[in-house]
Parts: sequence; structure tokens; C-alpha cells
Amino acid sequence: MSFPYFVDEKDEPFPTQPLDNFHGMTSYVIRTGESIKHGWDQFNALMTNQEVEVEGTLNVDGIGAPLKAGGKILGAIFVQSYTEGIGYTEKDDKVLAFIARHIATALIRLRAIEAERQRNAELATLNSVGEVLVKTMDLKTLTRIVGDKVRDSFDTDSVTIMLFDGQTNLIHIYYEFDKNEGGYIDYVAPFPLGTGLASQVITSRQPLMLGTLEEEIANGAYFPPEIIEKARAPLANRGLVCQS
Repeated sequence: MSFPYFVDEKDEPFPTQPLDNFHGMTSYVIRTGESIKHGWDQFNALMTNQEVEVEGTLNVDGIGAPLKAGGKILGAIFVQSYTEGIGYTEKDDKVLAFIARHIATALIRLRAIEAERQRNAELATLNSVGEVLVKTMDLKTLTRIVGDKVRDSFDTDSVTIMLFDGQTNLIHIYYEFDKNEGGYIDYVAPFPLGTGLASQVITSRQPLMLGTLEEEIANGAYFPPEIIEKARAPLANRGLVCQS
């Protein structure tokens, strides 16, 4: 669950985390596809049934609607008031539901455009690799061109290409670019096949998609303690997401 748009005078947004980490009204909307009506009746009933927990600063009133399109829940939109005497009405419930439907439709269109862009970028990368193979058999040149194409296609700050030598049981890094480390990294010593992320991908022959630090660690990634502490610090210092 991520927060591409978040404005709140009381709370700070959470960083991207699994939906299971959230138990407030917004996450309830996403899990169930149900709207949150104005007033306290629905909230009190959900609290009594332990379907939601209070997260963040308690509001005076709030309404929420799922971003739903094609039978799928894409997210939620939630509006709340902290000011006594300023609440919402049944008309507001309907207006937010109407807005949510249009946002969901726009998101579907944007995702389709992005998917097409990604497919085109992948084809361009494949074509570039084919052209390089025709012109050179130099592995370093090939990986440099492929790495740059991948970096451009995914608009990412870090790309690494590794090759495994089964005879020596070593993993060799032929290409590494890290923006935070100053760009291209010319040489990294080969390392043995072991328990890290690269080793897991190589031994399992399966891709990995990891969205959190915890997922990376669970799959064998190693980070120095100071890096882990820095990454987790925002979670301890921030208030909960604006849900009630």
C-alpha cells in the first residue's frame, strides 16, 4: 500500500508497506471494496466487531470510497475532518463515490499506457542486444550496453548484471551502476555462490520481486546494521496513516 497523494494537517504518511500492516478504515475499504459513510455508526460497528483499529489522529468525521474498476480494487480515497462542527452528508458520500469511479478509470488507462511503454522499451532493449551481438563478441561491451539499456528502460538508479561460473562456483559482476555510489563501479571481486539474493535467483532459476527491506532480508539479503536502522527509523518516528 502506497500513498502517491497524501495531505494531512495532523499525521505523516507511511512509506510503502504490505496492506496487512494496516488495519484502519482506509485499508478496510481496500480489503472489502466497501465505502465508508459519513457519521460514526459504521465506524463504531466495525470497531465493536474488531474489523478495524484506530490508526492515526482521531477525526471528527470521515468518508471513504474504493477505487474500483473492472472488478478490481486499485486503492481507496479517504477524506476526513478534524474540526468540530464540520462533517459530511449523504450527498458528500455520493460525490466521493462518483469521483472515485473516475479516478479508477483514469488509473486503468494510465496503467495500460505504461504497460505499452514498458513493452516497447523491452523490445528496444532486445533489438539493441541483437545489434551488439552482430557487431561484437566482447562480453564486457555487451553487458555495458545491455545494462545501460535496462537502466534507461526502467528509469532506475541501480543495475547489476552478474554471471555465474559453475566450474569455480563464483559469481562475477560484469556490470554495476549505482547512482548513490557515484555511477559506474569498475570492479567488484567475484564471490562464491551462497545465501544472498543473487545466489537464490541463480540456484532457484526463478525471479524475485521484493518490495520491502524485510522481504529482502527474508530472502537472504545482507545489510549492515546501520543501514537497517536507518531504513527502519522513519517507521518508528512517524505517526500512523490518517485513518480512523
